[in-house]
Amino acid sequence: MNYEDYIMDAIYTVSAWNLSDIEFIQRINEKACLMAGIEENIVDFSEPPSHIPLDLN
Repeated sequence: MNYEDYIMDAIYTVSAWNLSDIEFIQRINEKACLMAGIEENIVDFSEPPSHIPLDLN
């Protein structure tokens, strides 16, 4: 399975945590990477996003 396959599980796990919006997105990325066995993060968070695209279908 790849990174995208773990996004929904990561959202479910991270949603229980009390985080700011940007921290929420960062933790979802980190959790999905961890679950997929990827060592580096897929998304670059050096600049805050102007919008957050999510495809939940």
